[in-house]
Amino acid sequence: MRRKKQREPRYGRRRLGFAAALVSVCLFMALALMSAGLFFRINEIEIRGVALVNPAAAREASEITVGKNIFLIDKLKASDAISRKFPYVESVSIRRELPGTVIIELTEARAACVVKHMGYYWMLDENVRVLGATPAIQKPEYAEVSGVTLLAPVAGRQAVFPQGEQEKLLALSRLLTALDEAGLLRSVKSINMEKVYDVYLDYEGRLEVRLGMPDDYAYKLSYIPHALKNGREGSWLLDVSVAREENVLLSPRD
Repeated sequence: MRRKKQREPRYGRRRLGFAAALVSVCLFMALALMSAGLFFRINEIEIRGVALVNPAAAREASEITVGKNIFLIDKLKASDAISRKFPYVESVSIRRELPGTVIIELTEARAACVVKHMGYYWMLDENVRVLGATPAIQKPEYAEVSGVTLLAPVAGRQAVFPQGEQEKLLALSRLLTALDEAGLLRSVKSINMEKVYDVYLDYEGRLEVRLGMPDDYAYKLSYIPHALKNGREGSWLLDVSVAREENVLLSPRD
């Protein structure tokens, strides 16, 4: 009698097939990881939206480095680190641009004015927070405030005025906010706060505005566009110190 040929158990072949498939998947994943490490390395870190912050300093604070895998960066950690380093940065956005570029976009607080102190122009935002300083020979294009005294300014912190000038500090913050809301801030050349009860500002270099007491700023500022309408030439004085229409005076400036 012929002996029957023994068949190989099916489960054995299945186990071998499963093991081979598992090895293939592992090899594929290893190759994919190696490729990602090779082809998705960071080769450029681009800093955008900066005026006050040094781009190199922002790059260093983020701890994102060239050569690192672009998918392994911790965007939240990098954003927090930049915000801690630069208190006047209001927001940080980090995004990947394949294959190897990381874009870090900062939104800085906007400077509203400058105050001269110890050979520097110190920039303040509309909340009178100190943003930074530039040498006095490089005056920024912001309204210069006179008649106030800065004490030990520190970037990222609120401006400090002497005890006798606290009313000026509050009045300046209110005026800057009102100017910004009216869309007039960028055209103001200077603000004179020597006397807090008799504030002056220079608008576009050709209109001196007497604001008087630090009140009703929104109403008083509303007269500025009308004073320069119809292409009025020359230098003028606009007196809105008394917040009533019948008391508003516009006259040529000597």
